[in-house]
Amino acid sequence: MKLIGKVILFACYLVIPHTYAKDASKLISQPGLWEGVNNEYQSFNLLKFNENGKHFLFSLHMISGLQEFQKIPFSTKDVQCTSSECSINFPYSKRYKASKRLILTPQTVSGFHVIEMERDKNKNVILSTTYQLLPQKNQSTARNFLDKFHHRLADFEKYDNTDEGLWIGTAFVNNTYHLLILELYRDKKSTLFEYYSGSNDAFIEDFEFENSEFVNNNINLIIQDDRTSKILNLYNSNNFMLQGYFISTLDDKLLRNVKIELYKLKLE
Repeated sequence: MKLIGKVILFACYLVIPHTYAKDASKLISQPGLWEGVNNEYQSFNLLKFNENGKHFLFSLHMISGLQEFQKIPFSTKDVQCTSSECSINFPYSKRYKASKRLILTPQTVSGFHVIEMERDKNKNVILSTTYQLLPQKNQSTARNFLDKFHHRLADFEKYDNTDEGLWIGTAFVNNTYHLLILELYRDKKSTLFEYYSGSNDAFIEDFEFENSEFVNNNINLIIQDDRTSKILNLYNSNNFMLQGYFISTLDDKLLRNVKIELYKLKLE
């Protein structure tokens, strides 16, 4: 396993220090960037507070390689906080015929549990979902992904309607969803990238094609030596979705058993 990390400034996501606090009211005490995975909607969300009082919620669609996104503006007057929670009431959108409401409650010293609601013009809840947000001191995890893959995304179109190519989705680790990327190939090395929200690091596993198995709709990528075993076991649903587990052991003792859900990159 290799560990990589890089910090590169990006104009859309400013590098600003955070106040790590259990007091929810400190969420808007200074500018900052918060990020996390919404597994239910397969999106990567960014909540950006700016010093000028003009803030934004970004929702980047995973299946598009984080290239397609919804950007919703709001202002400081749309945010109300107590010590235990903050709520953000977004302006009504005529385009989407709905408005959003977020309720954020402290979940860790620095993180927030988010309830996101879609409401109609009468403020009746249409849809709701939950996810976690963590503070990002540097550029966003989404930006790190795009720095690495943006110039290559079009190259993956030749793998449409096959099980090879770029897959993007989530890993469920310790009750938290991580952004997960799989470059999958039958005749050369496959690589798994696991990104951690709130960090600029990524864990990488390389799987040599000689140790890969493709049998009907079942895919097994294997790393094994005398003491360790790492198996990425996936089921392919019509070259659209991969579901399965990443299992690692040391001396036959289980170290990780991570649930995985991946979707094939689809460019418009």
